[in-house]
Amino acid sequence: MEFSGIAPDSAESVERSFTHKVDVALKSTLERYAYPAAAIASVDKSYSSYEKMEAFFSATRGQKIFLLIDEYDHFANSMLADDPKLFQSVMGKGGDREANYQVLDELITTGTTW
Repeated sequence: MEFSGIAPDSAESVERSFTHKVDVALKSTLERYAYPAAAIASVDKSYSSYEKMEAFFSATRGQKIFLLIDEYDHFANSMLADDPKLFQSVMGKGGDREANYQVLDELITTGTTW
């Protein structure tokens, strides 16, 4: 997943852009490897980025997934430098970014290989 181009204008715009980038990356991977349309639809109908990741990893259960995350720090560093309160609201405890890491942490602790 590649996260360049996320403008840290507001928490809402960061969330919208982040979710869009996750959505595009996950659906294009499922399409590239000819997963059933139902798997793609499951990601598509999920609302948040972490729900999309849960749907993706549910569809690919039992498969080895190699996940690269690129430019994740770019928008976070911009927020930290320009607006620490925005950074805390987006990246802090209880935020959606934390939920994304919880999904990935759960995969690691349950032995899923990616």
